[in-house]
Amino acid sequence: LAAGYGYTGILVAFLARHNPLAIIPVAILLGGIDASGGLIQRRMDLPDATVLVLQGMLFIVILFSETFYGRLKLFNPDLWQRPHFLKGNV
Repeated sequence: LAAGYGYTGILVAFLARHNPLAIIPVAILLGGIDASGGLIQRRMDLPDATVLVLQGMLFIVILFSETFYGRLKLFNPDLWQRPHFLKGNV
């Protein structure tokens, strides 16, 4: 077995929310990023860790969206409504 694919598998399962059908496109996305990393690094003279940074940024963005979904007024339309004590005083 190749080293490092276990952590990628954990990341794929987490991003797919343990949904077997969602694992396939997420694995293809992360595999595509990993496979194209060498080409991107050679053509743009980027460091070796560029692919890992890109995968980490993707993971952090999804973590933040999962964390704040429903907690911020922007993501929760129920919070856009007026408070219940002001409804009768229009």
